[in-house]
Amino acid sequence: MRHILRIVMKFIAAAVVLGIIDALGYDLGASDILGISAVLAIVSYILGDLFFLRVANNTVATIADFALAFVILYLMIDNMTFEDDVLSASLIGSIAITAFEIFFHRLLGREPGKQASNQRQTMQTGPQFQTEASSELTPVKRDERSAQQDKSQENKDKQ
Repeated sequence: MRHILRIVMKFIAAAVVLGIIDALGYDLGASDILGISAVLAIVSYILGDLFFLRVANNTVATIADFALAFVILYLMIDNMTFEDDVLSASLIGSIAITAFEIFFHRLLGREPGKQASNQRQTMQTGPQFQTEASSELTPVKRDERSAQQDKSQENKDKQ
């Protein structure tokens, strides 16, 4: 259920962003915007959030989401319209969607029951190495030679 909610959140955000930028500036229709938003929400959630965000940190996942959004937007806008300026439409749209993704990744990080939080924190701060010390490394018994030397020294002092 939470996956569907997250995909719907991404779909609504992508539809609003693309509706403002691409529908007004680049003359895309509402059905085109909704189709692009649906594909973008599903693919970016599966690849970006479920794969990259769990493996890497927020920065890497955001860069991957930008590249993914740019490729999807470029291919879909190029196939759906006869616009000449497909590159700028996909670039501006992917920048706006990436700005939303930054906040979306932070929202995912704050949810209770988040998996791999320890792993993600370790990857951000680097591995924490620690040496192991045990009691076997230090002698428990007193050295016999030093005990014999102490006794012989005491005997010499008494004489």
